[in-house]
Amino acid sequence: MYHWQIRKLFSGKYMCEPGDIILIDKFVDDAGKTNTQHSFVVLSVEAGKIQGIDYKMVLSLMSSFRGKSEEYKTKKLSYWWNIYIDATNTDVPNGNKEEGFIKGNQLYYFTIGPEECNVIGSVTIEVWEKLNYIIKKLDKMDKKDNKNRLIQNINNL
Repeated sequence: MYHWQIRKLFSGKYMCEPGDIILIDKFVDDAGKTNTQHSFVVLSVEAGKIQGIDYKMVLSLMSSFRGKSEEYKTKKLSYWWNIYIDATNTDVPNGNKEEGFIKGNQLYYFTIGPEECNVIGSVTIEVWEKLNYIIKKLDKMDKKDNKNRLIQNINNL
């Protein structure tokens, strides 16, 4: 049994916490495109404000290599902030067992709360620690460096 399944036994629901993988029904990406049914890693469930807008959670976008070429995979994994994921470093019961990556340079601020999450699994502690290291390193880098910077996306859907 996974830690998020144990939480459900005691609380009656899947309230997400940092390190969980959740499925978001609808969001707007960094290019302004509306997407549906996408996985994210929960970074924080502490509410706050960014650019004057309230948020309840901070998430990091996940992406799969499904239908993509080896060249695409190699390119995406060449960026030091992207973290390779597969069935060995995630705990997703009934998951699709596909390879993919976490976009460690992209933070998504959502107005939905942790009690509204559709938890589907979690990342391993090693992935969680690497993701936190990447975010902290990017946050300390020159904000004018368009290549090595955190991309912050605010979602009010």
